[in-house]
Amino acid sequence: NDLTAGFGSGQPLLIAPGVAISAARSKGGRFIDPDPTRPHSSPRYPISAVMSGTSMASPHVAGAVAILLHKNMAALGSAKGYQDVRNAIQAGTAAAGPYDERSGFGRLNVVLAHARWRKA
Repeated sequence: NDLTAGFGSGQPLLIAPGVAISAARSKGGRFIDPDPTRPHSSPRYPISAVMSGTSMASPHVAGAVAILLHKNMAALGSAKGYQDVRNAIQAGTAAAGPYDERSGFGRLNVVLAHARWRKA
């Protein structure tokens, strides 16, 4: 859903999926979860866990940036290229309205950002 999570801080440019994300973990790996009643893995998938946090949202944003840079490798290393990527990601958010301090411009939509590359 597009609800903003209770974690995170500051004023985001956008939001990305970061709540109840199924993620890989090392075999026998441990992590601390504030909700000890939540199952961390199942017998069928012992190396996965359901986690929430900015560490789950960040890879979505990094992947979107990588996809956009792959579309235009010339953007690497230039201030204009950085601004083009930022504009495309901002234009490619699925916003319910204008910028707000809780969810920025809205939820990241990499397909829309890709389509709006250099059009933002």
